[in-house]
Amino acid sequence: MSLRSNIEHLAAAQGITAVLVQDPSDERLFRGEERWRSALSAAMDLKALTREPTIRILTGGHTLVVQTEGEQTAAVALPTGHPVAKSLRRMVE
Repeated sequence: MSLRSNIEHLAAAQGITAVLVQDPSDERLFRGEERWRSALSAAMDLKALTREPTIRILTGGHTLVVQTEGEQTAAVALPTGHPVAKSLRRMVE
């Protein structure tokens, strides 16, 4: 299943504040609290510079996780230490 088609499921998960999905052939798709849109977009841009498969950024009381699966990338904001972080990797795969 593609990340784009799974975005509603990700955004609805308990503890997820916002989700941004990028497919190279389409524009970025966002769901969640609007105040996180620009931070997730910047985190996605930073991840592209690192060429790492996954990065985590701590910002205040939230963690931004950016992960690439195949050709698609998902950026997720969640409260730091929230239990959903343990299953996030499986949710994005």
